[in-house]
Amino acid sequence: MILYYGEDKAEIILNAIQSCPIMICNNNENIYDLLLKEGFVDTSNNDNYSVNIEDLKRSSGVYASIPEAIYDDESNEYMIKSIRRIVGLSNYFKYDDINHIANLIHELSHLVKSYVDEYKVIDDNLINRNGLIVYTYKLTNEDNVVSMKLLDEKSVGIEEGTNSLDEENIMSNYFDSNYEVRGYVLVTAAARALTDNFNLKKDIHDSHFFANKNNFIEKYNSMSTDDSYQRLDMLMDETLRLEYEKFANAFNSEKLQESHQKLNDKIEPLRNILSEFNKDYQNIK
Repeated sequence: MILYYGEDKAEIILNAIQSCPIMICNNNENIYDLLLKEGFVDTSNNDNYSVNIEDLKRSSGVYASIPEAIYDDESNEYMIKSIRRIVGLSNYFKYDDINHIANLIHELSHLVKSYVDEYKVIDDNLINRNGLIVYTYKLTNEDNVVSMKLLDEKSVGIEEGTNSLDEENIMSNYFDSNYEVRGYVLVTAAARALTDNFNLKKDIHDSHFFANKNNFIEKYNSMSTDDSYQRLDMLMDETLRLEYEKFANAFNSEKLQESHQKLNDKIEPLRNILSEFNKDYQNIK
């Protein structure tokens, strides 16, 4: 991973991996069971999860973290006391299977891209940074028990797209030159166009690792239009939700066909927005 992401990110990568156990599900477990057993699922509030339980049960891998938030009576402030992390892999994971290795690379990439400033508190809001994703939670304190409620999530599509593109690049560069991503196909293609058309690979990686997403957004918008990133961000989130829907409909041919059509309808809008260039940058493609 250091060879691919760069020596300037080596310390972050090593510290992140050292901070996080990698666990394989038992034979009778799925990813949701593992997260539940290890205390990463709040069963009292399923609304706190952007990926639903059934999607987790079908998943081949996951990176998850959970903060221990406390309320300090002296300063009247919420604080993060500690963070627990886990990379979970399905019970059919095999180290000699190229696709399973890709699953591991994908989840480890989520981990290392989230390690710096993964959680921060602003007043009574908890901000969780997962690569390019931003989750916002409302914190409440009752009888010295701090609870969190998900208020908003943004940039899940662009994170999964860029992370899947990195998965494909790492696998094809170091493991199998013919490797191609099999999941999140459309958001990965959009991420490829974003990095290739605008030459933003390093900027995206810097925003992942150093938590300076605004620098990437400003540079992208300077080459496109003022609100181009915001529109792309929303469109890729919509596209990813359709990718999830496609996975859920895998065994229902009629609904699966509908999902494919909905995804096909996103191709032209994605192509259009990723072709918008400021006149001063027309020659970068």
